[in-house]
Amino acid sequence: MRGDILWLALEETTSTNAIVREEVMAGRAKEAVCWAKRQTQGRGRLGRIWQSPEGGLYFSWAVPVGGWPPVWLQPLAGLAVLDVWREHSGPAQAWAQPAAEVGLKWPNDIIVRVRGAERSQERKLGGILSEYLTQSIGGPHAIVGIGLNLNTEIHLPEEDTAKRALPPISWKQITGKDHSPEEIAQALYEALRRRLDAMGASGEHASATLREAWAAACWTLGSEVRVLRPDGGQIEGCAVDLAEDLSLVIEDTHGQRHTLTAGDCLHLRPTS
Repeated sequence: MRGDILWLALEETTSTNAIVREEVMAGRAKEAVCWAKRQTQGRGRLGRIWQSPEGGLYFSWAVPVGGWPPVWLQPLAGLAVLDVWREHSGPAQAWAQPAAEVGLKWPNDIIVRVRGAERSQERKLGGILSEYLTQSIGGPHAIVGIGLNLNTEIHLPEEDTAKRALPPISWKQITGKDHSPEEIAQALYEALRRRLDAMGASGEHASATLREAWAAACWTLGSEVRVLRPDGGQIEGCAVDLAEDLSLVIEDTHGQRHTLTAGDCLHLRPTS
C-alpha cells in the first residue's frame, strides 16, 4: 500500500486491468495501481489479444468515479502519456532518432512520426484501454490500462514494416537508451492524477478544456482516414473535428459528415 492506494509491481501477471478490477470489485482497495513487465493474457479493444512481450510496461489504474464522467479517463490517459514522454525522454538532439515526434491517434493509440529523407512514417508506441465498473463494492470505478513499448526489442524486416498499417516502435529505439519501468509507472500515475485533478477544478468548462487539449495532440484531425466500424462497415474521408464527447467527425467525398463513437482508424494520408 502507498497511503490509501494499493500499489502492485509485478514481474509478470495475466492482465494488469484484471488485477485492479478484482481488487476494487471485492472491496479490498478503494484505489489500485498495478504495473508489470510482462502480461500473459493482455487484452486490447474489442477483446483482442494485446501482445505483451518482455521490455514493455503494462500499467493499470482503478479510481473511484466521483462527480466526473468516466469517459474522461481514456483521453486523459493519452495526454498523461505525452506529459511523461516530455518529462522523461531527454533532449531530442541526444536521441537515436532525433527527428521523431510523439502524438495521439483516435481513439486510443500513442503514435510516433519518424521523419525520413523522403517521407515520414507513423509507428505505434502504445495503446490505451478503459472500462467502467458499476457493481464494485466501493461504488463506481473507472479503470484505465496503458501498454507501452518501453524497452522492447523490436526487429521487423523492412518488408514486414512496410506491410503494416502501424508497425511498432519502442521508447528505447527512439531515445537510444533503457528507461526504468518503475520510474515511468510512477510518473504515469502522477501525470494521470494531476490531469484528473485539474479537470475537476475546471468546473463547467472541464469537458471543453479536455476536448481542446486532446484535439491539439491528436494527429488524426486533418488526416485522410478510413474507419472500420464495429458493425463491419467503413467510412473514408477527412477527419475534420471532435465532438463534445470526443467522437470523431469525418467528412466524406460527398461532403456528408459522420460522427463515430468507436472504430479502428487508419491514417491514409496523415497530416504533417
